[in-house]
Amino acid sequence: MTTLGAVCIPQVPPERLREVAQAADDTGLDELWLWEELDSGTTREQFAAAREAIDAGRAAAGRADPHSVVVYPPADPGDTAATAEAVRSWASAGAGTVVLHPTRAGHDRGLDPVAYIRFVAGQIRPLVN
Repeated sequence: MTTLGAVCIPQVPPERLREVAQAADDTGLDELWLWEELDSGTTREQFAAAREAIDAGRAAAGRADPHSVVVYPPADPGDTAATAEAVRSWASAGAGTVVLHPTRAGHDRGLDPVAYIRFVAGQIRPLVN
């Protein structure tokens, strides 16, 4: 069977996330994704607070099973150590998966997608595992 999920858009205030998570659980939705514009100034502390609200909503719905939150921070090749530290920081704030993506500027400069995959897998992954 296909997994069905929904995305909670960035305009939803953090104080509503508990209600949203509980509604997803109450209706049997397979996955709820929190879409956050990480390059718009969201701090690790704000993300951690959102993660706590999600966990509280799941607990209120009687859910204790593991739940992964995915974040998509932008990162262009360059300062490998800083990028790896950012990945570790998102993980310590509660992200179960960190998916890096090139910035619009990197794309506009003609960043090669194969080179980007090699950057993430070859240079970042060894520093965060």
